Amino acid sequence: MLFYINPAWAWIGLAVVVWVAALILVPPRRFGGLLPIGIIAGFFLALVIQYIAIDLLNLWRFNLTFAGPSVYRVPLMLLLAYIPEVILFIHFFPVNNVSRVFYIFLFALANTLVEWGFVGAGLRFYVHWNVLFTFALAVILHLVVLWLYVAAGGREKLAGGRA
Repeated sequence: MLFYINPAWAWIGLAVVVWVAALILVPPRRFGGLLPIGIIAGFFLALVIQYIAIDLLNLWRFNLTFAGPSVYRVPLMLLLAYIPEVILFIHFFPVNNVSRVFYIFLFALANTLVEWGFVGAGLRFYVHWNVLFTFALAVILHLVVLWLYVAAGGREKLAGGRA
């Protein structure tokens, strides 16, 4: 184990920290406007990816002993944490095209570091996977989130500098 996270609180703690950050940093009206994309590109996209990776491809698993409720062997709190993560990602998406590349890599890196912590704590296990694949997948998924946002009518907001 790389370091210790109290397994009884890890998943809940992750969800609470991300939700509190989003509720503090994103104005309420904006938060409400981004909630649908947060649910679709956060909760449901994460659920689809987790289902494919766990049940179909056997790439990783979760230690569900202390995870609380789960959906298709995925901790529910993890799925709930992806909702505000997507809201934060879209809300702070930068205007400058060069900054956008770094921003996507920054979010992907943050996701990778959090996952690495959970792997190190024994709450998630790689079967046919590794941390570099996680980073690559995170970059791809954040691009998918942007595509979904634009497809749902967010193109003008991105072009206008206010995602």
